[in-house]
Amino acid sequence: MAHFFLDSSALAKRYVSEKGTDVVNWLFSNVPSQHLHATDFNLRDRLLLLTSDERLQRAAKLEALHCLNPETDDITALQQFMNQAP
Repeated sequence: MAHFFLDSSALAKRYVSEKGTDVVNWLFSNVPSQHLHATDFNLRDRLLLLTSDERLQRAAKLEALHCLNPETDDITALQQFMNQAP
């Protein structure tokens, strides 16, 4: 199963209802807690960065990391990533 690395803006969506909160809540409901991690964003490999910060999104693409924006992507995009993960 994939491991998910969430930045502080994604974690805040867990406690403040805003665009993207449904994606974050879905993760916490459907992914084992040992597969959810807070990050400073300097990890590689087959990781997913969940962030709405455009700077982090650009950096993720440069680092060849998968990046999902909870404000524009939906749960279907998240499930597709999970199906592709080893």
